[in-house]
Amino acid sequence: MIHDAAGLAEVDTALPAGRWMPIGTVRIRTRHQRGGERRAWVKVAEPNVWRLRAQVVWEKANGPIPSGYGIHHRDRNKLNDALGNLELVSKAEHLEEHRGEFNTRIATLIDERRRRRWSTKSSIKRTGRHPRACECPLHGGAR
Repeated sequence: MIHDAAGLAEVDTALPAGRWMPIGTVRIRTRHQRGGERRAWVKVAEPNVWRLRAQVVWEKANGPIPSGYGIHHRDRNKLNDALGNLELVSKAEHLEEHRGEFNTRIATLIDERRRRRWSTKSSIKRTGRHPRACECPLHGGAR
């Protein structure tokens, strides 16, 4: 366990299910569906109430985050939750800031899905329709 500047314990590995952790514990979680993005979460209440560490740090120094706003990491390192690296921005501003990264990630996901879906050499799977000289009974071919 590593203790950060706020005195919160940081656990870098996943723990087995059913393992109790005290309030104030920080866990680094990997979001595999988002390209392995890693974020720090803090346990803030029982039973099992977790929040993003960036939000907890911001609210401790500046009060609650208004609706429609979010926390932006200036250096784009989502594990660097130092107060000087955090900035309160509207959700629209935040999306505009990261639009290029978002579009690249979405395009990559779409390409991966297409590759998996149409992975065989079948012309039906490649194009989604039967070939022109279709001999199947549905289209009046040989029976």
